[in-house]
Amino acid sequence: MNRLFQALGLRAVASEVPAPAPRNDGEAWISVSVNRQDRNSREAVHVLVEQLPAGEPAGSGLAAVIDTKSRRRLAWDAFRTRSNRYPPSGGHVVRSNQPYVISVKAEKGDPVVLHRGSFAPRAVVDFVVTI
Repeated sequence: MNRLFQALGLRAVASEVPAPAPRNDGEAWISVSVNRQDRNSREAVHVLVEQLPAGEPAGSGLAAVIDTKSRRRLAWDAFRTRSNRYPPSGGHVVRSNQPYVISVKAEKGDPVVLHRGSFAPRAVVDFVVTI
């Protein structure tokens, strides 16, 4: 459609689009989705991403968490932002091969540790927890 508008002179011909930046092998992307058992609760939930000291053993790098949602549901979730997800869209960048503790904590509850360890280079990990 854009090319048609350019050919008709209704839009200016854009200069060449720069290539996207290459992905960094030293990074991974994570997200945390929080579902509530009590849907009426308005209690705040804290998502904690703590980088452990360099001396901690990193262990095996987590590469992915497989979700069992239908393909239609996964596609729908990819195109919308969600208020129960951190970050609402995209991912939080963490360093690969560096140990982290990923946890969630309700205001009046104990923390729930989702992962303790490192992430593989260029990993994309979506955590889902029900509290």
